[in-house]
Amino acid sequence: MIVRFHPAALREMREAEWYIEERRPRWGAKFRAEVTAVIDHVRDKAMTSEAFRRRKTGSMKVRRFPYRVFFRVLPEELRIRAVYHNKRGEGGWKSRKFE
Repeated sequence: MIVRFHPAALREMREAEWYIEERRPRWGAKFRAEVTAVIDHVRDKAMTSEAFRRRKTGSMKVRRFPYRVFFRVLPEELRIRAVYHNKRGEGGWKSRKFE
């Protein structure tokens, strides 16, 4: 299954990583690893669970950090729509379209 990031989601992830790294050296890489673990988990679930695939959209908390990954599952593709801080309003990413 292919994983595609919306450009804004990729930017959000990188900015969060840099922000965290600035305040706590080496924690930016830990954040990236946790986001990657979420994406891997969602991709694995989407490939093995029919119920998960039918749900199509969802979000999952990033372990150890106050962020969520918002995604959409398609037959051959996992689209990452946003990487949002928990205190940020969720509405902004909903209008994002993939090309």
